[in-house]
Amino acid sequence: MTLNEFLSLGETHEISAMEAQKLNKALSKASADDIPKNRQHMVLDYLVCALNMGSVDHRILPSVEALHISLEESTMS
Repeated sequence: MTLNEFLSLGETHEISAMEAQKLNKALSKASADDIPKNRQHMVLDYLVCALNMGSVDHRILPSVEALHISLEESTMS
């Protein structure tokens, strides 16, 4: 699943494990500026779940964690 596909989903949605892995990879290459302000909370919610569940590949974990922190800071301002 690409970032744009994820952003086009409604607030309530389900994605498969394979889609989640593809999304995680896409998010590892993204910055907070790549995500529209009105959708950042949706991505942040997803990242919290993915990180808490330990479902992010360890090879991309630092990049995903950095995006998580960046989005937290962005949504607080």
